[in-house]
Amino acid sequence: MKNEEFEIARKWLADAPLFIDGDQVERFFDAVVRPSGKLKEWTYEIADSDTRRLIGKIDSEVEVSGGALLDLWAKLKGKLGIGVESELATKKGSSLAQVYDAINTPQRQLILLAEYYNQNQNARAFYVTDPQDADWRKPNAITDVPRQLVFLDLPGQFEVKAAGLQTKLIPIAAEFENGKIVPFFTTLRAKNGENPPSIYPESQDIADSAQLHADRNAYWKWFVSNFQIQASIHAMEAGAEANGRIHWIDFRLPIADDGETLHLHISPAGRYDTGVFAYNFIRRGFEFGLRIVGTLKSDPDMDVLAIYDK
Repeated sequence: MKNEEFEIARKWLADAPLFIDGDQVERFFDAVVRPSGKLKEWTYEIADSDTRRLIGKIDSEVEVSGGALLDLWAKLKGKLGIGVESELATKKGSSLAQVYDAINTPQRQLILLAEYYNQNQNARAFYVTDPQDADWRKPNAITDVPRQLVFLDLPGQFEVKAAGLQTKLIPIAAEFENGKIVPFFTTLRAKNGENPPSIYPESQDIADSAQLHADRNAYWKWFVSNFQIQASIHAMEAGAEANGRIHWIDFRLPIADDGETLHLHISPAGRYDTGVFAYNFIRRGFEFGLRIVGTLKSDPDMDVLAIYDK
């Protein structure tokens, strides 16, 4: 990802997210950045006018004033801000020490992740404004490690260029708090009442991988061509009304004219209202666009870390 692209993507993270998967962000942060502990507090020491030190304490109770992770934290101090939950100032002669409790939130961990990728795994970070550009989703790139961090900028209704794709988020299925899994796509009909294709192409039935890919694209193309905002929202709302809050939910997003779609997996774990993924995600996403941050796996399939409104 180029520096100018990274600066644009990083600005997304200064906004309050419509959705953020705090559990997944923390696990991914731990796996990629591999911190020795959580930042516990900052101590800002001023011995005299020329001597200043910023020391971080991690939850292992070991004070550190160096190391790659602390250097990254220190560099980002001005960008993240120091949360003053408590402050202690002491004077020893001409010295002054101020102690600040560190604030560790998913939003700040996501900023650290983005900065870490930019500095250490730049080739594994992608800023995507045109999903039809295949560079970000090549199979060999997807399977490399660490996982790709993708910033996906989806256009609104009036941003779509002549050859562009509209932001059509097709709800596929969800698991609700009562444990029931509800498939949505089987109930989505065309405006003329036509039912969706009844048989999904399976790999066990089609040995040729190119043919399987083409058949699956044709299958999803029907849903893209017959996408209806209100019907999609209603299917989700009906599922939630009968079964409670959403545990996880999957969508398909068209990324090519031939019907190829990106599978989006979102895990709100019952912490978000249905309207976040119905009205805000589907309707507002179509009309105004969305910004999505996630990691990529084969199919292509994205585990969504965060979603931002436009």
